Parts: sequence; structure tokens; C-alpha cells
Amino acid sequence: MDSPSDERDFQTLHENTTRAELFPAKQHKEEWWEEAEHEGSSLSRYLYDLIQEARMYRDSGAPFIQTQDQTVKQLQNKIDDLQTQLEEAQQGGGGRTHLSIDDLVTRVLDQQYQSLDELIERVSAVMMSPNTSNDKSRTGCTP
Repeated sequence: MDSPSDERDFQTLHENTTRAELFPAKQHKEEWWEEAEHEGSSLSRYLYDLIQEARMYRDSGAPFIQTQDQTVKQLQNKIDDLQTQLEEAQQGGGGRTHLSIDDLVTRVLDQQYQSLDELIERVSAVMMSPNTSNDKSRTGCTP
């Protein structure tokens, strides 16, 4: 298993080690051999480490590789959910505009002192601007 050819040069195994055979496609074996060489490892060690890494990945609850169809379906479901949320926000908004505190800070406040009247005027201008978000999930500030 440690050379790209099918020669059988077996070494004496450590007493806690056993042998497991693998019968991959020739192309896969060649690819694995090149990857093992690139990492400075034997093919056996490379495959062992790869299998252990995959087991840890699986045990951690990480999602398995999905087919393209599954990914497309998940993305379509997400788009449908977001479209529904957008429609509900547009219908239930009643023309009221909501801004998060972060939006107000970045759009209104600057390094120069502003009187209360100036702040109110700038906040009102921001609230009336067409770029203002109608996202109800944020902390709302209404005029």
C-alpha cells in the first residue's frame, strides 16, 4: 500500500496494529499516493490520518457533503422564507420606518458637536430617506 505499484512489500507490524486492505480505483490510488508524497507521509499513514480526520468531522456534527440538488433545494427554501418575511414586513409596516441604533449612529452622528435641534433634523431626514430599512427585526426608532 506504500508504493504506487502493486508490489507487496510488507513490513512487520507493531503489536497494536492490524492490517486493513483497501481496493480503490487505480486513479484514486495514484491521487492519494501523490498527496501522501506531497505531505511527506507514507500512503498508509496518509489514508489513516485522512480517515481519522473524516471521523472527527462526522462526530463533531458537521454536515456531510451534499449533492448539488440538495443544496439548490435548501437555497430555494431559504429564498422562499426570505421572500415571505419581506412581504410580511412590507404589508405590516404601515409606512412606519424603523432604524437600528447602529444605523442612526453611522448616518447621523459625527465627530462635531450637534445641538439637539440639529440632531432631530438629521434623524428626521434619515427617517424620510428612501434608503432607510423597513426591517422590523431591528431595534426600532420611529419619527
